[in-house]
Amino acid sequence: MKTGGAAHRLLHMRICICEDQDNQITSLKALLADHEVTVYHSAEEMLFECGTTFPFDLCLLDVNLDKMNGVTLARKIRETDEAIVLAFVTNLNEYMAEGYEVQAARYLLKPVTREKMEELLAFVRRKKIVRPPLIVSVKGELFKFEQDDILYFESVGHYVRIRTEKGSVELKGKLSDFIEGRGAFVPTHRSYAVNLDKVKKIGKGFCVVGEEEIPLSRQEANAFCRKFIDWNKEKL
Repeated sequence: MKTGGAAHRLLHMRICICEDQDNQITSLKALLADHEVTVYHSAEEMLFECGTTFPFDLCLLDVNLDKMNGVTLARKIRETDEAIVLAFVTNLNEYMAEGYEVQAARYLLKPVTREKMEELLAFVRRKKIVRPPLIVSVKGELFKFEQDDILYFESVGHYVRIRTEKGSVELKGKLSDFIEGRGAFVPTHRSYAVNLDKVKKIGKGFCVVGEEEIPLSRQEANAFCRKFIDWNKEKL
């Protein structure tokens, strides 16, 4: 049976490996035989070749690179690309906190098994699926928002403020009208619901979304943390 073009594009990914050990490169490429793989032997080589544009679906970064390490490289990538999926491949474990800081999707210990790689690739495929836009009708006018651009919703009186990457807009309605049936948006408080893909940190009584601290009530905290873990289970 033939595979449709859209399905093929979803399965076939552009992946880069930044690794300075030839045996590890060979091992990783064998696990990624069905994908388009580009190899860089140092962080400096990758940054020189890519500049500020990283045309990949996934970057596998060795932490223990010579000169500039993988964590510093990840920070450089995040300066211009918030969306690309990053994963560390290493035999060290002291950089897990930094991995969370740069929103690393996975921390893979060497040697990487096929099972662990497939879990990571499944996460990337899910990220590649385009979610339908949020379309809201207000007084006969239609407003369209790309779900991936939305940071959070805030209930303000009889209105809901939609905070996006580019700014915010207020529309009349209830919070539930905007998040019902949309699994990525989860309440943190009676007045807030956040995009789980945009959560950078969860603390006691708050979570960080974008550059803002959003209230996390005690009533919502347990359910919110469970949903965050389920949504991002491939990261653990």
